[in-house]
Amino acid sequence: MVELKTIATHHVPVRHFEGGSGRPLVFLHGAGGLTADDPFLAALADKFR
Repeated sequence: MVELKTIATHHVPVRHFEGGSGRPLVFLHGAGGLTADDPFLAALADKFR
C-alpha cells in the first residue's frame, strides 16, 4: 500500500508517496505527476520502501 504524505518545510509543503518494505528508494519523476494507485508505484513497493 502506498500513501500520500506531506513534509512541512520552511518555504513550501513537499508531498510524497510512502509505502512498501525493504531498502529505501527515492524516485524523482518529471512533471505530470503520479497517483497512489499507479501500478508502477505498487511494483516498486513490492521490493523497496
